Amino acid sequence: MGRTPFRRLEVLVDAPVVDDLNPAPWRPELLVAGFLGHNLITCLRYADDGPPASAPREQVATAGEVVPGWAVLVPVEPAKGVWHVRSGGAKHLGITGIMGNRTQVAAEDKRTNAYRDVAPAAAAERRTRDALAAQVADALSADVFVTDRPYLHAVEWQLARGITILDAARALSLISLYLRSQGVYLINRAPDGSATLELNRGLFFWVGALELLPAAWRWFNGCGQYAKAQGDDALQLLAQSALMRVSRALQVRDRLHVALNQPQNNDIADDALSALDLILMLLMGAFDATARVVHHILGISGSSHNAGWQHSAWLKKVAKASPNLGQLLAVGSAEANAVTILTILRNSVHGEALQPLAARKGAKPQQTLVGVPTEKAKDLLAAVAELGGMESWGLEELIPGRFHADPGILLERLLPLLVNVMNAIMKRTPVDSLSGVHLEPASLLPPATEPFDERTRLSIRWQLGF
Repeated sequence: MGRTPFRRLEVLVDAPVVDDLNPAPWRPELLVAGFLGHNLITCLRYADDGPPASAPREQVATAGEVVPGWAVLVPVEPAKGVWHVRSGGAKHLGITGIMGNRTQVAAEDKRTNAYRDVAPAAAAERRTRDALAAQVADALSADVFVTDRPYLHAVEWQLARGITILDAARALSLISLYLRSQGVYLINRAPDGSATLELNRGLFFWVGALELLPAAWRWFNGCGQYAKAQGDDALQLLAQSALMRVSRALQVRDRLHVALNQPQNNDIADDALSALDLILMLLMGAFDATARVVHHILGISGSSHNAGWQHSAWLKKVAKASPNLGQLLAVGSAEANAVTILTILRNSVHGEALQPLAARKGAKPQQTLVGVPTEKAKDLLAAVAELGGMESWGLEELIPGRFHADPGILLERLLPLLVNVMNAIMKRTPVDSLSGVHLEPASLLPPATEPFDERTRLSIRWQLGF
């Protein structure tokens, strides 16, 4: 493999998170345990009580014992908040330090719900251990600390500077994004590297799109049977186009998050918003393709060029031909509001472009925000209000009369809604009414063989963060 585009990812992991290697049930922790052994990642284990007695030790003549693969906390002057952290091996020993009163502050911090079910003294001890673990990650300059410690997921003050603290499920999404950004599309990997299952990029995201749209099996197979019976594959190709666009949108989503997870500047902001523009166009294209499929199946009058879930006149025709399908996007429904947000953001390609804004909040790094098109801001905000409100969508009024959002939060709030709407459309589309369509039970479900088996599909779903 040639030179990779990014440096190695530095990870500290709480040993209990990845030490249970029982293969059942299939779960994110098993994938994390394997992925962390990839040669693009440097991973160290940590445990409050140190490595197990069975862990191999090495001796350094001038510095004593070191445990390869582990970060070991060595008390120096605990009363003064001073510890050493030892890592590496006999040939590359690393010793760094922890100083300060953050453990004491954590011990006295009763503002979170963490450990409220135990006695006060025990809770203070657990918060102290959690704070020490976070400072070990800080001392090692880790990028990510993978842990289930409740206090570290609840604390709001800066316990560890610049460390991303994640549970196994969220860590899997981030680690997978990092690997995918370098052309690695894993499905499973044994922790020792003895067995690896990997797909190419296109197949990874194609399986992912179909996993997020389970009704597509019935929908697409019905269109395929009709195409075969008619000797005309136009409808099948149209149905396939919707799935291809969702698959491509998922791929471009990676580019957006890779851009947003780098130090922000004008070029990176341009990369992020270009990716967002393309995602919106692909998703709108996918919805338009489903509308044309429905237009044909329901035998709606007029040109299919007028078909679109954002068009009220066409929707009235759908509701008349298929009330079950027409009611799905009734005015005011969650589904209709999601499509409204997509339509407004996507239609910015016809006018005012999505504008970037560099923002910095306190001591946090600079971030890139995206401006809501002013022309339809009122309609977009009304739809957002019905779907959880501005804060949950990452929207803020930083400039009077202008609204900006974190593009990553905006997309991650919108995309699951749109996927669910599209799946519901496919589920309610009466493909079985088409001539030549006879759907057997097997046509409604993914094949049990790779790459559509359940383990592969779940692996991709988890890696994509759904």
